[in-house]
Amino acid sequence: MTEPNARLLGICVVPSVGNAVARVRALARMAVLAWGIAVLAWGIAVLAVRTAVLAVRTAVLAVRTAVLAVRTAVLAVGVAALVLAAGCGIQGIVPSHLPEPRPAEAIVVLGNRPPLDEAGRIRPELRRRLDRGIALFEQGLAPRLVMAGGPVPGKDYTESETMRRYALARGVPDAHITLEPHSHDTIENAGFTVRLLCRGVAAPCIPSLIVVSARFHLVRARHLFECAGAEVQVAAAELPGEADSDERQAYERRFVASERMVRLMYGFIDPCARARHARANGP
Repeated sequence: MTEPNARLLGICVVPSVGNAVARVRALARMAVLAWGIAVLAWGIAVLAVRTAVLAVRTAVLAVRTAVLAVRTAVLAVGVAALVLAAGCGIQGIVPSHLPEPRPAEAIVVLGNRPPLDEAGRIRPELRRRLDRGIALFEQGLAPRLVMAGGPVPGKDYTESETMRRYALARGVPDAHITLEPHSHDTIENAGFTVRLLCRGVAAPCIPSLIVVSARFHLVRARHLFECAGAEVQVAAAELPGEADSDERQAYERRFVASERMVRLMYGFIDPCARARHARANGP
């Protein structure tokens, strides 16, 4: 090869190979850079989507929190209204007037749980109710004495059977005692008792009753028995202790607190409708 040809090869061929390598390297770098930019863009897109999802979830949480706040406010207003409706002190819980009962078809004594103490004796509250009911029976105000009270939790006997044994021991003839052994509360006391007394009686059956219970229970008991379809008079059991004694005041506070709690519960149901349902569908 002549020198001019060699120079020509060095000028035209060798530089061309070097340029090609440089171009390949540049293209490779550009490809890597493009890949990096694509990956970065993908990451930014994913982050944007996650941010949007988080924003939506935050908005949903804010709406739910607002709804919960509104419901809480409504519940608070409702509870406050029920507390006011329940009355302050004993107002609206104790009957304003308790006339002496007139003759009726039956005297209904409402039970009180638990009926027996640890020694198997009738508890004082239930004994006071029974004593008043038996006294009314002995006065001849009704020919039938109804004992209303269902199963005692955790025991194999009923309130009504316990009450019956006490009345028998007091000399009440068994033929004049009727048991309502299925009820669990005052609503069922009312519905089940009226259903029992109306069994076999042509409609409309509106039994005339003297309902005996604690003084602080009578307003609610009268209302529920009237809802169940009875003509109702009420008679209060004797209060414990002397007037203004610590025992009397403690009893009053306990019973008033219990009645307020029941009235709050009644704010979420229709107790009158339930009493009618118990009469229509009871045992």
